[in-house]
Amino acid sequence: MRFAILAIVVAITTGCVSQSQPGALARDDFDMQEAAKTRISLGLTYLKNGNYKAAKMNLDKALEFAPRLADTHYSLAYYYQLVGENIRAEESYSNAMSLAPRNADIANSYGAFLCQQGRYEDAMGFFDKAVNNKLYANSAETYENMALCAQGEGRIEDAISFMESALNHQPGRAKSLLLLTELYMSQNEWDKADVALRRYQKVARVTPDSLWLAMEIAQGKGDLQSARGYGDMLVSMYPGHALTKRY
Repeated sequence: MRFAILAIVVAITTGCVSQSQPGALARDDFDMQEAAKTRISLGLTYLKNGNYKAAKMNLDKALEFAPRLADTHYSLAYYYQLVGENIRAEESYSNAMSLAPRNADIANSYGAFLCQQGRYEDAMGFFDKAVNNKLYANSAETYENMALCAQGEGRIEDAISFMESALNHQPGRAKSLLLLTELYMSQNEWDKADVALRRYQKVARVTPDSLWLAMEIAQGKGDLQSARGYGDMLVSMYPGHALTKRY
């Protein structure tokens, strides 16, 4: 089962009202939410660099500063997801959605998480929540996730429909075009696969994968001469690649 690897993007905004910690002396120059956002940024940077201990410490501090900030719970959900603590990840995603029910980015990531847990219907509910948000700018990514989720459930016709929707929102999305090509190929729809791959070739560079797909499509259409030509290109351009050795 293939899934897009989602990068978490936590929105850091400004202009929040300053507040002091309970039981501490009031400080006009200390903004708890801004401090939390700084900790979130640090935590995500540490995660990116593989320092999980420092990441968790900063995210916990962010939660201490701003327990009702959705981004804090969203970031913790991402952390827990990475370390395989799925129960805590779901709890954090749920908290984040409760605090920011209209946040389409959180809904998209929550949907992807649920799909990875095999909870198809639940995942689709959150994906729908994301794409139905009129202010959401990443509908193509969510439709792609929906397609991958449907593909994993064996719902290929649904997967094709979702991938086409992704491309309606972002026609030049290379990843979606390549995945759509593979979906058509799985249904032996060689002409449609050929069209999708040609669209991909207009927006992306030639790769071993794209040459391999071109070869398989040519074979599927019975054009063995073209298939050999793509195979020869694979050997010439990528002599050491695993697909070349397979060819």
